[in-house]
Amino acid sequence: MTLDQGVSRRLKSTQILLCIYAVVVLSYLFNMQIVRSDEFSAIIQNQTSARIVLEPRRGRVLDRNGRVLAKSLDRNVRVRIAEEAIDQGEIYVNRIYNYANLASPVIGWTGRDKGWGGVEYSFNHYLSGESGYSRYRYDGQRRLFQILGEDSMPTIDGMDVRLTLDTEIQAIVEDVLAQVCTTYEAKRAFAVVMEPHSGDVLAMASDNGFNPGYWWMFSGEDRRNLPISVSYEPGSTFKTLTLAAALEEGLYAPGDSLDGRQGVFEIYGEVIRDHRPFDTLSLEEAFWYSSNVCFAQIGDSLGRERMYQYLTDFGFGSRTGIVLPGEERGVVRPYNTWSGRTPATISFGHEFSATLLQLVTATNAIANGGYLVRPRIFHTINDQNGEVVRTADTTVLRQVISPQTAYEVRQILEGVVTHGTARRATYDVTTMGGKTGTSEKIDPETGLYSTDKVLSSFVGMTPVDEPRLVAAVVVDEPKDAKGGGAVAAPAVADIFTRIAHSPNLDYGLRDWDDATASVAPRSVRTYPDLQDKTRSEAVSACLEKEISFEFVGNGEFVVNQTPKAGSRIIDNSPVLLFTSTSLEDTDIQVMPNCVGRSMKDAINTLSLEGITPYFSGRGTVVAQSPTAGEVIQGAPVCTLFGEKEYEDRYFSENE
Repeated sequence: MTLDQGVSRRLKSTQILLCIYAVVVLSYLFNMQIVRSDEFSAIIQNQTSARIVLEPRRGRVLDRNGRVLAKSLDRNVRVRIAEEAIDQGEIYVNRIYNYANLASPVIGWTGRDKGWGGVEYSFNHYLSGESGYSRYRYDGQRRLFQILGEDSMPTIDGMDVRLTLDTEIQAIVEDVLAQVCTTYEAKRAFAVVMEPHSGDVLAMASDNGFNPGYWWMFSGEDRRNLPISVSYEPGSTFKTLTLAAALEEGLYAPGDSLDGRQGVFEIYGEVIRDHRPFDTLSLEEAFWYSSNVCFAQIGDSLGRERMYQYLTDFGFGSRTGIVLPGEERGVVRPYNTWSGRTPATISFGHEFSATLLQLVTATNAIANGGYLVRPRIFHTINDQNGEVVRTADTTVLRQVISPQTAYEVRQILEGVVTHGTARRATYDVTTMGGKTGTSEKIDPETGLYSTDKVLSSFVGMTPVDEPRLVAAVVVDEPKDAKGGGAVAAPAVADIFTRIAHSPNLDYGLRDWDDATASVAPRSVRTYPDLQDKTRSEAVSACLEKEISFEFVGNGEFVVNQTPKAGSRIIDNSPVLLFTSTSLEDTDIQVMPNCVGRSMKDAINTLSLEGITPYFSGRGTVVAQSPTAGEVIQGAPVCTLFGEKEYEDRYFSENE
């Protein structure tokens, strides 16, 4: 083989190898650029971009006047935070609480933007919204340079919850509790302020407030909502409801006498003692001076079944249904497990337990004319556009006592403040009534009641004749002064005074003054007996008393009237006089006219006539069934229809 032939062969081999290499390279490039282009494009996309989860703006929590209690960052702020933390893959937005500790156990707190307590927990479904995401592209130095529109989902911001709380009243109550705890070196204190007719909770406070923005720095005890989570023996504050039951059942009447038994009463082998000996006391005095001996006799006369019925009718032993987590139901044992002494001891608030909210809700029935109204903590839930999604209207659960009984109890309550156990409660704006309580706590070591560790309490309302507000304060283990009249009653009076004098608050207290705040209310009239009178005699009697009147029928004689003689009704509500041509038709009963009256007035009128009222709606009565003037027989009932229908829109406990 010549030299040229060898060189030629090597060149050909090289050429072949180069061709093979070129084919391999081209095949590889073809595979990368054509066959697997999508795969490699996705890899590059993932290496130079990130999918960022964007949390929605959590809904705001507002007070009844629109003040923002809790909010989250605005969307543009969240985007800027996202730009600075792409590599984290997720953005966590902190919650902002504008008033720090104010109402913190009620408002609650969030963890990872999920409600973990209070309103934040109960309404988390509405507040939380729905998360979205977007894909961001960045360069080698991880600098954002493009936001891609694809592979993204918009966030849906949470809804706003408007509460019944009044921020200013809440601040007043918390300040009063702090002062009480400091003055008496108390272990803790808590309070509730409510509107008795609507059931609105205006303030729910504990002295153990915490900053929800830093909730992890506080103990579980600090975060407890004490008015709904602490169950205790209410003590003498329960005597208000015992008194109402006894009056309603007709067992006692104002002015009746009771034997004080020199402060010692033996019943079923047990001895009940008073804080001081009493001789004979009137029913009012027994209440004003808080005689356990006298009320034990009242409780014994009620008996087991009736006492248990009133306990449960007033709501004890059951949760109130307020939409807040952690509510206790208290302890009320079935009456078939009671001892013979139990009705007597329950009469002054022992042998059962309740929360402060239960006690205030029950006392509201005294203030509003006899109706147990479910407490509510929110008014509305609004979407991002401000449209109302859900509303909480007032819910009347049942009528427990008559308006007349409620009125009589309120008048006796005022005496507790004027010359009873709450004389230290100075309140000069208008009238105030209430009941003191001093409950001995059980010593965990001995299992017996301790005389050193007590709960001092007071439940009050103002004005007495037409209460606008009901408030209660409980002080746990105050030192030195221990009685509810010395510790808790002045605190409630201070709360009412500050509310009345605040230029920013208008709950009707400033419309009253000492001249008009008397035991006999100016807005309540006592009707004379007009039955069996002629038309002219009835007219003269009504004109003399300055009472409005309406005749039903064209007869000459008045054979019936509504309200009945001696009934107290609100001004401008006329007495209806039913006439006939003969006085022999005296047992006729005709349905009164309630159309055009307020729902409250109409219910009072029907109740005083012995007619069972049912109602749907609120505001002015626009219709009734049966209609006015119809003759009614048997056990009469009447359904009233208000301007706005009530809708029971409260959540279930698990919602």
